[in-house]
Amino acid sequence: MRLPYLHYLLAFAASLVIVVVATPFFRSLALTRDIVDAPDGPDGRKQQHQPMPYLGGLAIVLGFTLVVLGGAALRVPLNGNGWLAAGVVLPALGLALIGLLDDIRGLGIRSRFTAQSLAAIVTATISISLGTSVSLFGNRSVDALVTIFWVIGITNAINLLDNMDGLASGSVAISALAFFVIAAFNGQYLVAALSVALAGACLGFLWHNWSPATIYMGDSGALFLGFLLAVIAVRLHFPHHSHASALTARLLVLALPIVDTSIVVVSRLRRGVSPFQGARDHLSHRLARRGFSTRRTVATLLAAASVLAAIGVYIGTAPST
Repeated sequence: MRLPYLHYLLAFAASLVIVVVATPFFRSLALTRDIVDAPDGPDGRKQQHQPMPYLGGLAIVLGFTLVVLGGAALRVPLNGNGWLAAGVVLPALGLALIGLLDDIRGLGIRSRFTAQSLAAIVTATISISLGTSVSLFGNRSVDALVTIFWVIGITNAINLLDNMDGLASGSVAISALAFFVIAAFNGQYLVAALSVALAGACLGFLWHNWSPATIYMGDSGALFLGFLLAVIAVRLHFPHHSHASALTARLLVLALPIVDTSIVVVSRLRRGVSPFQGARDHLSHRLARRGFSTRRTVATLLAAASVLAAIGVYIGTAPST
């Protein structure tokens, strides 16, 4: 069912406004409950100099979920696609809960990885069994394994990218807007609606998270956003393009988190350090060491991400040759 662009605009605006309004509430709640990210000293990897409240991710979850539920209640945009939407939103909510527990109590890597794997398995099973993802290898088992690896990888990439004010939320907003354009152009109106609602939620949070940030999204927000972005990318169809060009478009739209994570993993493995151990070796930290301010660093990286995403959009919407 084709949707008027006014509906997309309403979903975007509603998600943005809800998050802008709700974030101060969750900030106060985090401060009251002492759910904060404490500084680790002048020589540590954290950039803040005072305790920073978490729980910003809950505002993102609230804004996005309310818009999706509102759309379902109005049968816009989820009419006839309830199971497909549930296969995206429910596992994302589960990961947000795991992230919240990690923010409050601190969970081990094994617990987080297990939760991510379960969420990826659920979405791979639903998307492949219902035919909502493109078969790259002509074999359901292989396609499922690739989907699981992709979802876990992108989810962790966004979590790792959340290392400087505004970087993760800005990057996800750019990618979500790019996926919205590609999905709408190719007639995937459910995916387009989810993408534009996600972009609105991220920009709403960016209002409070741009440097100097007043709140962090925490793992609850990072895992939620990373999972949604990964699944939206999987659900995208490119009916008039080859598998190679479709993959290229996805990789370009998600280039910033993919490149950053790749550099971090290689750098840490070469040093004999666990890829899951925090360190100041991200692209943002490398620019900061060159004298870039936090705002200039994030603006530079988001500008580069925007250019690459625009190229990805062009590939994903241009007539195939």
